Amino acid sequence: SFYEYQYSVEVTNGAGSVAYDSSIHTRTLASAPLAGATLNASTTTSSIILLQWVTPNIDLLRGDIVNFEVIGYQVVSEQIVTSFYNGTDNIFSVTGLNPSTSYGFRVILFNGIGYAESNTVEAMTLDGAPRGVYPPIVTVINATALQVEWTEPEQPNGVIISYNILLDDMSIYTNNISGTFIVVNLLPFTVYSFQIVACTLFACTPSNYTSIQTLQAPPTGFIAPNVTNLKNDSFTASWVAPTSPNGIITSYSLYLRYVIPCSQSTDQDICDYIECSLGESRCGSQCYMPATHTCCQDTLYLQA
Repeated sequence: SFYEYQYSVEVTNGAGSVAYDSSIHTRTLASAPLAGATLNASTTTSSIILLQWVTPNIDLLRGDIVNFEVIGYQVVSEQIVTSFYNGTDNIFSVTGLNPSTSYGFRVILFNGIGYAESNTVEAMTLDGAPRGVYPPIVTVINATALQVEWTEPEQPNGVIISYNILLDDMSIYTNNISGTFIVVNLLPFTVYSFQIVACTLFACTPSNYTSIQTLQAPPTGFIAPNVTNLKNDSFTASWVAPTSPNGIITSYSLYLRYVIPCSQSTDQDICDYIECSLGESRCGSQCYMPATHTCCQDTLYLQA
């Protein structure tokens, strides 16, 4: 089938033969091809695979190429993805593929009479940037500590080589698996913003921010009030806010304590004190060792 022949006419009589100078060229009709193209695939990027194929010789093709069609599928699901190409070229770049995914391809040629399929080739796209990186889940532990929890991206698009925790855009922790991390030594009643950055060998993708506030704590950095205009029956007290409120100051309370000289005191215990050694306890006006004695109503008893 589909062979080309050349004809010429020769006339012969008793005197001899004469051949026409011109000849006739003709070709037999095409028929279904006996073989398909030889296909090769190579990975270009995380979303592109390059396909190239070689057409069989004319004896196997048995006709002229009308068109090539490229079809492909994901290897895991074996589901036909789409017909990527329809034309007469012997090269085509398949684009828009998913990163870190194996695909199978084959080329179907048509010679006007029949079809023939190529060999099937498989190729995997390169790792891409992760997609669907979820914001971290942050919970309050106390006034100075928070717990950060993160999960794998919706589409890793490759092997996740690192998770980076950012606190107010500064890296504080890196790990290669999802999990939890407790952040300590924070300031009370302070808003912090956390972000997770997931990375493959190809690229990194940040999540949205999660903001949270630590709990309140007692104020610190509060100095004694300033007393002025001291008179027999009045004085003026003034104070400034603590350097670290550690929360919302709801009130200030001013306490007044009378100081009575010991010479004027009727309670001698106010002016006397007892100093005990390390490890001793006090019983009334005495020091004792709990290992050898027992105190009951300010009276010492030797243990049996």
